[in-house]
Amino acid sequence: MSKTNKEKEDLRIIRTKSLLVKALFELLAIKNLDKISVLDICDTAMIHRTTFYKHFIDKYDLLTFAIKRWQEKILPESLAELNISSVKLFCVYLLKTVIDNVYENKNILLEILKNNQYTVMPRLMISTLNERLSFIINKKGIDKTKVPLDVIMMFFSGGFSSLILWWLSNSEKITKDEFLSYINTIITCSVILPD
Repeated sequence: MSKTNKEKEDLRIIRTKSLLVKALFELLAIKNLDKISVLDICDTAMIHRTTFYKHFIDKYDLLTFAIKRWQEKILPESLAELNISSVKLFCVYLLKTVIDNVYENKNILLEILKNNQYTVMPRLMISTLNERLSFIINKKGIDKTKVPLDVIMMFFSGGFSSLILWWLSNSEKITKDEFLSYINTIITCSVILPD
């Protein structure tokens, strides 16, 4: 009986966090993060504020959780198990996966970024992308690079995040396929990564 209660509790926690994340993204699509209060998030999610604080320290903690959860969804640990031996081709595959997901969610991401371009959000996206890519590449066991992996990951995650933000704003001019082709060319011509 205790196990069943624990399972239900876990499902309630998962549901609560999902509702809070959904509410945060709904609010980010219409206003700046700095103008959103924890009470706004709780009202939108229809969750009591004390419940919010059982799971998160503040709205930034929730945002970090939401971005990490999104990145874990689009860049699952299982990607490290793919049988792609070339570091360059593996990086191209990872970035294509990110671009495909960004494209699917383009409209909401554009609204969120338009309302939050001068907040902590872009920096948080870069740092969590860096962590996620480093985790997957470390798990894959790639260590034959000419430059330390931390330097490579910061270079690519920062540059790639900025490039995606730029592309989101210019996607009418450059199709997804053209953008992927450019990314492929940039990475495969890279002298930083081994083949």
